Amino acid sequence: MPLVEKRYAEALVELAAQAAAVEEYRKHLREAAAAFEGVEELRDFLLSAKVSRKIKKDMLNSLFAQEFKKDMLNFLFLLVDKDRIRYLPGIEIEFIKLAERKNKILGMKIISAAPLDETQLSKIKEKFRRQCNAASVSAEVSIDRTLLGGVKVVIGDKVFDGSLKGRISKLMDLVAK
Repeated sequence: MPLVEKRYAEALVELAAQAAAVEEYRKHLREAAAAFEGVEELRDFLLSAKVSRKIKKDMLNSLFAQEFKKDMLNFLFLLVDKDRIRYLPGIEIEFIKLAERKNKILGMKIISAAPLDETQLSKIKEKFRRQCNAASVSAEVSIDRTLLGGVKVVIGDKVFDGSLKGRISKLMDLVAK
């Protein structure tokens, strides 16, 4: 992640914390980033050098003023003024990481070969919550049938591979040596 994304995310996390509205800011940032990424016409409009900053801010205001806090809208305006709106998706990713770290929330991805029941998910979350000394866990769960069996857990840049596919791969590596 570029440094600029981290810096803006840090500033927004502080602003959200002062307003005691981290989750609300996260939701609004997600909506703005999704619109930027998902609507090509909007992205092209906001990135165009031919469109004035005032018109870009008017567009953002018309899209988000009804539901966004004034501070969040001003943050988007600042990104337009500083020609940093292109970093919005990366700022959102950094914001989530920083907010979770600040609140001791462990963000993880649980990938399994088959659907897991609530008991299994709870055990996995609790194990890693204790291991990482977190207050709570935010987990994204997905299915990957190529794992053949077992579970793979991704926390940040660390991968805990307990899948059958991973074990076979390790065995193949051992045999090859």
